[in-house]
Amino acid sequence: AAFASSGAPGTRAPDCGDGLPSATHLVLDCEFLTEGHAGARTAQVGLALFFQLGSPVCFHHALPALNRFAARRGAGLVRCVAISTATEAFTINTLANTRDLVEGGCTVGDTLRSGIEQFDLDESIAVAFDRFDAGVNPSDVAAVHARAERELAEATEQDPRLRELSPAAHDALLPSIEASVRSRTFEARSFSFNKCRGTPTFILFLNTPERPVLRQWLGRVPDELLVRWIAEAYSAIIARAGAQPNSAAVEATRTQGQHVHFL
Repeated sequence: AAFASSGAPGTRAPDCGDGLPSATHLVLDCEFLTEGHAGARTAQVGLALFFQLGSPVCFHHALPALNRFAARRGAGLVRCVAISTATEAFTINTLANTRDLVEGGCTVGDTLRSGIEQFDLDESIAVAFDRFDAGVNPSDVAAVHARAERELAEATEQDPRLRELSPAAHDALLPSIEASVRSRTFEARSFSFNKCRGTPTFILFLNTPERPVLRQWLGRVPDELLVRWIAEAYSAIIARAGAQPNSAAVEATRTQGQHVHFL
C-alpha cells in the first residue's frame, strides 16, 4: 500500500503514531549493494528504513537518523538497513542512482534541488534496492478500485486516526488512493510486502532469519523514543532462555529500565 506523500522540498516529516507493526515479519526481496560491517550484521536488533532518492524528507530527517544509530558501533546495538524503493518518479528512484549514492554520495531530483548536494551513508549500513513488478492496469477500473479499497483497509488498521473518521469521510479518501494506484507504473515488492504506506518508513525488527517485526512507523520519532524501543527489545531478548546479548546491550537495557515483551 502506498498513498502517503513522500514529501515536497522543505516539508516536515510526519510524526509517527504508536509505532505498532503492520507487518509480522520483515520481508527483504531486494538487491543488496552493500552488506555493512560484519559486527553490525550480528546485532540482535535491526532497524530498516524504506526511502526514496527523490524525497527531501528522507534525506533531511530519516537517513540522518539512520546514520546516527548506525554510528553506535561501540554499543553494537543495531543492524541498520536502508532500502531504496519507489512509489513515484521511477526514472529518478533507480538502481543506478542508488549505486551512485552509495559509491559517491550523489543525490538527485527534488533532494538535490532542496539543497542536499552530497549525502554519505554510514559504512556500517547495509544498502539495498527494492525489486519491482508491473503495477495495476490503470484502465482496469475494477482492479484499481479493489486495490484502493485494500490499501485503505490496511491503512485504517494501522492508523487509529483513520478509524475515527465517519464512514463518509473514510470513503472520500478512495478517489485519491485510486489516483495513486493508477499512477504507479511499477509496484515495489518489499515496500508492498511490508505494508508500507509511504516514505520514510522505519521498521524495528529482531535480527534473526525470520526477522519478526517489533515496531513500524511512517515518518519520524525522537531519537530518545527509538533508543527506548531498542532497549525494550533487548529486554525481551534477555528474558528469553538461551539469549546471549552482548554486555553493551545489557547495559543499555539496564539504564533504560522498562521491560516490554513484543512477541
